[in-house]
Amino acid sequence: MATSAGTRGEPRYVVLRLTGQRHIEVDGPLADHDYGQLLCDLPEDRCRWVLHTSHPTLITWLPEQASIKERLLYTAANPALRAHLPDTATTV
Repeated sequence: MATSAGTRGEPRYVVLRLTGQRHIEVDGPLADHDYGQLLCDLPEDRCRWVLHTSHPTLITWLPEQASIKERLLYTAANPALRAHLPDTATTV
């Protein structure tokens, strides 16, 4: 599959999650499909971060169906994650 950069084999997105021990880890395989398919693959009731690899952008996925506690944890962890991703120009 082609990536947004036009090359093959390079992932477009990295999906990250917060573990029960409050560590950030990669959630499954890297996604090399388009944005529409990525949205379909994100859980409807769990929060996630998505890092776009071609255009350094961090997306925070906070669905309404996720618990308030989980949404607050992801929101609170955003600054720490951004500190480890200094090249990320945009946060959505």
